[in-house]
Amino acid sequence: MKWRVFSWLPGWRTGLRLAVLATLLVSGPAGAQSTSATARVLFREARKLMDQGHFEEACPKLEESLRLDHGIGTQFNLAHCWEKTGRTASAWGLFLDVASAASGAGQAKRETAARQRASALEAQLMNLVIEVRQPLPDLAIHRGGELVGRGAWGTPMPVDPGTYRIEASAPGRRPWSKEVVVQVPGETVSVSVPALEREYEEIASAGASGDPAPIGKAGGSPDHDEGQGMSTGRIVTGSLFAAVGVAGVVTGIVYGLKSQSETAKAEELCVGGPSGTVCDRDSDLPNFDGGVQERSELEEHRDNASQAQTIGYIGWGVGVAGLAASTIVFLTAPSGDAGSDSARLRLTPGFRAGLLGTTLSGSF
Repeated sequence: MKWRVFSWLPGWRTGLRLAVLATLLVSGPAGAQSTSATARVLFREARKLMDQGHFEEACPKLEESLRLDHGIGTQFNLAHCWEKTGRTASAWGLFLDVASAASGAGQAKRETAARQRASALEAQLMNLVIEVRQPLPDLAIHRGGELVGRGAWGTPMPVDPGTYRIEASAPGRRPWSKEVVVQVPGETVSVSVPALEREYEEIASAGASGDPAPIGKAGGSPDHDEGQGMSTGRIVTGSLFAAVGVAGVVTGIVYGLKSQSETAKAEELCVGGPSGTVCDRDSDLPNFDGGVQERSELEEHRDNASQAQTIGYIGWGVGVAGLAASTIVFLTAPSGDAGSDSARLRLTPGFRAGLLGTTLSGSF
């Protein structure tokens, strides 16, 4: 029995235009402006709560504000809030992040303040050391549900006060776990992970009778039949190229959206002046600093937009190349033995004004 399916697809230029148009339709400045406005409202509410001493209520609002709009000022206030609620390790790490970001943005005063706050917390830090007796190649260690990389084994790591569940697991081994409490400022708690017991007895009988026959070798049949149409290796190769192509296109779309979002945030901060760097939207607010903070965030958003745009272009290039390579692999597949009675699959190219066509045919 023989069959044939024929289809015409738009040329690659038309497909690319459609993909770009879809990206532009999905994105838009309205969503970015709404997100930035929400972040500002949350920030101001958190500041009011902290002024009243309600740090437990203020911290979640600052965390959400930072998630929506990543700003150095929000980071500094969140680190302060975490310090007041006893999360010393988190506050210490975030103060150092603020110092690094402020240094890159040329904010010397904020950098100095952040480093001083981090230095003051160092004596209060609590550390947890995870010692591993038998570091198996595939051993996984988790602390409070988070994976602990091999580089952190045996090293005192700052943690917030609390109770932590240490878990160890490996294929073919019985899992192990233990809870440890860290609560005294300045202390270092050590926990030792023992050698994991085997889950079952290993039976090594290489070459013994009764070994199962290798898959695909039953009855002495060969691994590959030249008359069976497209080879497995070609299918795998073409599929890999297709996967790379799809991943590249998705990357291009995602970073294109990010670039537009960052650009919208920059425009929402400062739009005045010939170069768009006059930031006077909050001039009616008390303690207005002339837009210094806004200009700093403006440059950060512009840099992020430029980087995202570059990555997006690279993603599109890789995507188009991967899809093209996949198409070539499948289109150039050998047709096989025309006189064979075995099942065959054939993919044949075709062309017509402005269109690329494919014909998928087979027999069985």
